[in-house]
Order: sequence, then C-alpha cells, then structure tokens
Amino acid sequence: MVSPSKQIFKCFGCGKGGNVITFVQEIERIDFRDAAKELAKQANIDLARYQIDPTKHDDRNDEKEKIKRIHKLAQKFFVEQLAKNHAAKKYLNEQRKLDDKIISEFGIGYAPDSHYAMIQELKSKGFSDKDLIEASLAKKSQT
Repeated sequence: MVSPSKQIFKCFGCGKGGNVITFVQEIERIDFRDAAKELAKQANIDLARYQIDPTKHDDRNDEKEKIKRIHKLAQKFFVEQLAKNHAAKKYLNEQRKLDDKIISEFGIGYAPDSHYAMIQELKSKGFSDKDLIEASLAKKSQT
C-alpha cells in the first residue's frame, strides 16, 4: 500500500515499509545512493552542485577525530582523578548510591579544584590552546 499524502509505503505481505527512497531501493533492487540519484534525476535536480570536495571532507574527518581523541583523553583524566580522590568516591558510593560497576560503565569522573589541571594534562600530550578551544574544553580569556 502506498500513501501519497504521508509519502510512505507498507507491504502487508512481507512487512517492508518506508519512504520514497526505500521504495525505489526495493522496487529497483539498488542501493541508497543509486536510489537517491534516480529520484533526483526524475525530479530534475542537479546533484553535481552538492558534491563534496574529498580533500575538505578528509580534513573535516581529521578534525573530528582529533576532537574525539581530546574528549577521550579528558574523560580518562577525570576518571583517573576520581580514582585518586577517596572522598569523591565515597560520596558517589554512599550518598549517590552508585556502585563501582555503574561508575565504570558510565565513565564517571571527578574534576579537581585546580582549574587548569585538565588543560595542562592535554597540553602535555601535544594539544594546543586552539585544539582545546575547538573541542570546547577551553575558551579564550576575555582579558
């Protein structure tokens, strides 16, 4: 059954359903990219202007990977700080009723009183101020 008003389809025989792209994929037995191209051609949409420059795409991926690495290292820093601070660990266990398994599973950490401890740790690993700002772990001083 095709519902033009909802722009979906449902086959009650096999149970498949979806949108227009899924419909074309199933009928033509093609992948997502080819279905999107076919629909664009039918709608007279020129996809050439939407092509991504692979060099820019790779640069963006490298930046994303760097930010992910920075965040993982920051999270690891906070987890290590929790392991060193018995009062914080006791608080989580007794007051918040979190056992060690939950603390570990969710990667719960502790931020020490030192404002710049994490920043210093990440900079010691080779990250610049610009990297930390782009990762939203630091901000430029307003002074």
